[in-house]
Formats: sequence, C-alpha cells, structure tokens
Amino acid sequence: MRHLLILSETMRRAGVTTFYRASLCIAVFEKPGIENRLLARLMGLSGENITTAMRYLAKYNLIRKETVTTPENKRINKYYPTPYLKDTLANLDYDLKNHYHEQTK
Repeated sequence: MRHLLILSETMRRAGVTTFYRASLCIAVFEKPGIENRLLARLMGLSGENITTAMRYLAKYNLIRKETVTTPENKRINKYYPTPYLKDTLANLDYDLKNHYHEQTK
C-alpha cells in the first residue's frame, strides 16, 4: 500500500493528479515515440481523449508532442518523455527501491 502512496505523491508533485495520467506518463517513458492511436488502444479510449490528456501533460512539461506527416498526408502525433519526466520517474524508482530495502531489514 505504501508503494501506491509513494507513486501518487511523486506524480502529484509533478502535476499529475490522476492515475490515468500517471499511466500515460509511464507508457510514454517506456516507449518513447508512442503514437496517439497506440496509446488510445492501450488505454481503451478514443484518440481525442488521449490528445486532451497529453495536452495537459505537455502543459506541465512532462511530455513532448511531435506531429509527423505520412506519405499519405495523414498526421500522426508521437509523444516523447521530457527530461523532467525522466527525472521524476527515476526519483520514483529510487524512492521505491529505498522503501523496499527499509521493509526487508
């Protein structure tokens, strides 16, 4: 249970107020350059919902959006983690590992 508290507090400090948005951050961190349609499929939501959530995360400097045009003239949004998100998740990993070692002493 404490791991969940550490996760939620770390993400809250970064401006991420829901687990839905935290999940999006983790997905982008794990797969830089992930496309909007893949995120929508992964989360079980529409592309519009993902776009709105990603706009919020970009506002807090957690993700960076890149729009590319395919040879068929279709626009595709790709998302990348910012250094701030990478640092936030690295600190989270460190905190969770320290908590685990404290619990196993």
